[in-house]
Amino acid sequence: YSFCTLLPQHKMTMQLEKMGMFGNPSYISIGDEYDKKMITNDRYKGKGFTTTPGRKGQGPEVTFDRRFKSIHEGDKYVDPGTHEKKYRLAQEKRKITADGFKYTSPGKKSCGSGNYFGCFNEQGFPKHETEFEVTKRGELPDRVKSVPKNIVTGVCKKGTFGIADTCIGEPYKYQSDPYNAQHKRTIDEARSATQKHIRHC
Repeated sequence: YSFCTLLPQHKMTMQLEKMGMFGNPSYISIGDEYDKKMITNDRYKGKGFTTTPGRKGQGPEVTFDRRFKSIHEGDKYVDPGTHEKKYRLAQEKRKITADGFKYTSPGKKSCGSGNYFGCFNEQGFPKHETEFEVTKRGELPDRVKSVPKNIVTGVCKKGTFGIADTCIGEPYKYQSDPYNAQHKRTIDEARSATQKHIRHC
């Protein structure tokens, strides 16, 4: 039952007018089935599908066939070096001559790098000159002659910010800065202004 249905008729009318309604409010469940069937969500019926968790470990149980297989399974045993011998014999059969590859004979007269054959002056070629003279045993090397300086510059002043005589020009002079200097300056200006005002009056 609603609140309006429990009141008398005249009070109910006043209450409806106060609430801004044209008539008695009705129930929203009129016409519904007495035993209404609820639709159950598929998530509450059980598992939809399951997956196989990954296998862990390093034994044969983690493989698909549950055993380790060798990549050489089914191969026949061969002595070491047998395949290398067969390959070498197959390469020997491919040779055209018995000696195999034969290098070309050298030229009758050399004319390559480091030789003067074919030049205009074959006999009077320049001799080898050493880059420096090697002192013999017991000899002393020549003394090194001192060479004067080409450019002479002034030594930089050592120091950093705040050290005197490190800047170009005269150094800064010390100036005191008292704690209440601004306050004293304001008082002095006020006094001087007062005295000027008294003189004019």
